[in-house]
Amino acid sequence: MNYDKLPHRLNSGEAVAKLPSRRVVDPRDKPARRSDAAADRAFLDAHQSELAQRYPNEFVAVVDGVFVDHDVKLFPLGERVREKTGCDGGLFWFTGSREPKFSPGGKQVWP
Repeated sequence: MNYDKLPHRLNSGEAVAKLPSRRVVDPRDKPARRSDAAADRAFLDAHQSELAQRYPNEFVAVVDGVFVDHDVKLFPLGERVREKTGCDGGLFWFTGSREPKFSPGGKQVWP
């Protein structure tokens, strides 16, 4: 919708433009399925070094004790995990260092 063409002031009798509707969450909807946190943690503890070596400086996703996917960006990874598993959650772990690095100009950057 082009909001530039909407009037700034409405005179009496003028039609009001409809704004796009927002999705309202129905409380009767089923909540998203959750992952088994204990199984996720046990898998990560057992395979942490392997995952770090195989996917350096990436996020990895574990759901119900099973490796699901990896990506350098967290948000797209979360979306794919939700599509693949139907699970809103799981364990997301960054395989690289969380310590900030500094560029030659002194600007803080993350790996």
